[in-house]
Amino acid sequence: MAIMMRTDTIASRLLFTTLRIATDDGRVGTGVICSYPFSEGGEGSFLVTNKHVVTDSLHGALTFSLADANGQPVSDHSYKLHCREKAWQWTGHPDAEVDVAAISIKLAVDNIRRQGHNVYYCTVSRDLVLMDEQTRDMDAVEEVWMVGYPNGIYDQVNNLPVVRRGITATPYAVDYEAKPRFLIDASVFPGSSGSPVYLYDPLGMRRRADSGLSFGGAPRVFFLGILGSGYQRTNGGLLLAQPTNVVVSSEMLDLGIVHKARTVIETIEHLLELEQN
Repeated sequence: MAIMMRTDTIASRLLFTTLRIATDDGRVGTGVICSYPFSEGGEGSFLVTNKHVVTDSLHGALTFSLADANGQPVSDHSYKLHCREKAWQWTGHPDAEVDVAAISIKLAVDNIRRQGHNVYYCTVSRDLVLMDEQTRDMDAVEEVWMVGYPNGIYDQVNNLPVVRRGITATPYAVDYEAKPRFLIDASVFPGSSGSPVYLYDPLGMRRRADSGLSFGGAPRVFFLGILGSGYQRTNGGLLLAQPTNVVVSSEMLDLGIVHKARTVIETIEHLLELEQN
């Protein structure tokens, strides 16, 4: 019997911001759906993941949750869409060191709807992206959620991802090693590449020490970026490993490198700029 999952809470909606990505050559990763407003009005939906998940792949598959006639997700119904050609043309961030790529999902969603299905997903809107001035209210250590498909694990019947919890291992306000990144202390496994990292604080704002400490108020939720790679220890020392290509005999250090949210926005803007030219 199909059961509709509630989607009226922040936590439940975060579960529907991701899609499982599978490429033709066997790679599996996570994509986060972001919305971006167009200058002429309206907005588009874009799937964002890591370059190393999709680079050199000729086609792939995206798994969507299906919706009922009222537009609500049905727990045991999903649709795997195989994408080729224009529907699988990824655009990478212009900086080679930023492991972020994006694609418009309009063609994918249109293809599913033409086949008589409704899809359900939630998007990360611009107001969830942490702006520079808002980082002043963040503490040096914050609790974070990571949503995705670690080691390929997810609820295959209900098409629901897995949520992992961790903390910021370096202050978000500071660019780690002078690059638009930060570290998180969380378990990183194959399939986690591209997972969105959220600051989710249901208790509300925590004030800075110079203005006093208080709890309560509206919950805080911000999109901080996407996981790119993680550190692992081998006999030869430390190695930077992409979660889709982890050496099994090595030991993961549970330190993930996250590309900051602004690089996601920059990638989408780069995609739109290329389309206009």
